[in-house]
Amino acid sequence: MYSIKETVQGEFIAKNSKFLGFLIPVVSEDLVSEILQKLRRDYPGASHYCYAYIVGDTGASQKASDDGEPQKTAGIPLLEVLKKNGLTNVLAVSIRYFGGTLLGASGLIRAYSKSISSLLELVIKTSKKEFIRYATSIDYSTHNHLENYFKSNVIVEKITYLENVDIVFSVLKVDRDSVKQHLDEVLFGNSNLTLLEEYSIYSED
Repeated sequence: MYSIKETVQGEFIAKNSKFLGFLIPVVSEDLVSEILQKLRRDYPGASHYCYAYIVGDTGASQKASDDGEPQKTAGIPLLEVLKKNGLTNVLAVSIRYFGGTLLGASGLIRAYSKSISSLLELVIKTSKKEFIRYATSIDYSTHNHLENYFKSNVIVEKITYLENVDIVFSVLKVDRDSVKQHLDEVLFGNSNLTLLEEYSIYSED
């Protein structure tokens, strides 16, 4: 699944009704209500503030709201756009300013879907990357030997120069074995790695 790097927004008109669409990255469900409250303040006087979101690395948390529109004509279409495009940790919001002409159920579904799907060409997609964070302690001569290797193959996060050189670094999980093998070769089978944690982030490919 993918997420998005930053918020994108746009405008769609259907029979004089104006739909303001937003795709917003979110990292938890707790943020959704805050974002919706801010959008209501920033765009007052709209007839409907419809939304859908998918949260979680596997897309486990999902919700859709029609906000007073006929059932399944707004929130579900927004949710379907997210699902069909494999997006997660994303909030889709479509704010409607009624233009005086009824659209009917099928017209609403098309308009709400389009207000969000039209934004997809604007997003910068990000994908989940899994990392492992390690700590190690090596002598100064070994550090000098490995310095360029560390710069090119891992993410060095902290270096402390004491009696030895203490290093905290992260490596992509898929590269773990090759990095450990190289360190074992340099350090004669004693890479002295301490596993601190495994974590994941969404970043550009």
